[in-house]
Amino acid sequence: MLKQPFKESFERKITGAASSLLMIALLWFTLVFYAQTNFLTALIVSTSYMVPLYGALYYYWYINSYFKNLAAKTVVAVLSTTISAAISYAFFAFFEPSAHPYNFSQFLPLMNIVGLSVWIITIQWYSSLSKSAKSDNEAYFEEDEAEASYESEIIKHEKLRQITVKEGTKIHIIKTEEISYIQAYGDYVMLFTGNGKHIKEQTMKFFEANLPDTFIRIHRSCIVNSEKIQRAELFGKESYSVYLKDGVCLRASTSGYKLLKERLHF
Repeated sequence: MLKQPFKESFERKITGAASSLLMIALLWFTLVFYAQTNFLTALIVSTSYMVPLYGALYYYWYINSYFKNLAAKTVVAVLSTTISAAISYAFFAFFEPSAHPYNFSQFLPLMNIVGLSVWIITIQWYSSLSKSAKSDNEAYFEEDEAEASYESEIIKHEKLRQITVKEGTKIHIIKTEEISYIQAYGDYVMLFTGNGKHIKEQTMKFFEANLPDTFIRIHRSCIVNSEKIQRAELFGKESYSVYLKDGVCLRASTSGYKLLKERLHF
């Protein structure tokens, strides 16, 4: 399941916060030295413009797959910057009620240029991340004959019925039917059960080949226990959401969803 990029790592969170503060500082400087606004009002107005804009960009990640053409993306970008500008003007009018509206219009063009620039750069970045994830998915499911032969040899082994996990001085024995899903975790995997989660020093390839047929690899980084699935539905144009009985939502690639349909006969 693809996470919001700014939630993936601490470094990205810092980068996002730093870029937000930089844009706020740029607008603050413009308001103070170009529009002759006092320091406090300039800070409040610039913050009230960038915060809604970055908020819209944050949530745009979850709906970007619905906007395929440039016209639709342009409308969303213009609408977001317009709403942000309206919020900013409301703060400006409140803190400087004696100022005439044309004072705000003097720096409005530059504000929208900055806002649209930030918007365009961010959605282009989103687009590149989505394409990269799609390429990784397709690369995995388009396996060559040598890899397919290797997997067929592994599958001949007896399927796992339980998994032993060592955590410190404790040893957990987890039955496979207790596992809801498995996710890649660097060089290891994370096993999710109804009682918690456990790290196991094995590969996704190993579990894909050795778990019972009830386990299906729906994504390059996720294997799900089909007995725990409640429903599956289309998410965007080229990906699907798989909902488990405990409320967890997992993302499935096109190839993974196709395999799920074949295995479950629906």
